[in-house]
Amino acid sequence: METIEVLKKTKEKLRAHGWTKGGEGWSGGHTGNGPLCLEGALLQVLGHQVDWAVGEPNMRQSSALLGHPAYKLLSKLAWGDDLSHYRLSGWNDSHSEWAVHDLLKRAIKKLEKEQPKAEVRELEVIIPPIQCEMVNGEKPASIVQIVSSVPDYVPESWSSKIKEKVLTFV
Repeated sequence: METIEVLKKTKEKLRAHGWTKGGEGWSGGHTGNGPLCLEGALLQVLGHQVDWAVGEPNMRQSSALLGHPAYKLLSKLAWGDDLSHYRLSGWNDSHSEWAVHDLLKRAIKKLEKEQPKAEVRELEVIIPPIQCEMVNGEKPASIVQIVSSVPDYVPESWSSKIKEKVLTFV
């Protein structure tokens, strides 16, 4: 799952379950459906359920959480360059629900700003050869011929973007 998708699902999960501070926030309480803290919501989105009786993530869960790019981005936005803090749980517990949602919103916006630029740069490298490529020595008769000549290493999800880009050139 892409980092931006993890952040969006975390935001949705907090809206659906509610937000809280403290130890039960990792698990969602004894039912697992109660309010979550930021780390608890991230853990659930990443496919980990914290055991309510234990009350905190185990080593495997903590490792998956702390090593995930979404967690690293949120930590950087929350704490800045202050390396004395490494857990979002402390930040979560000292801030409001509004601040948690704002942090997620800022992280999503940051990734949305960066993401299209990277895709456009990569598409611009791919499109000119496709646009100029001849099919059987003739100019392509349709977009299907152009898109079908896209190299195998181009992700399938880009086909609609390639079609849009090609339409502007043809």
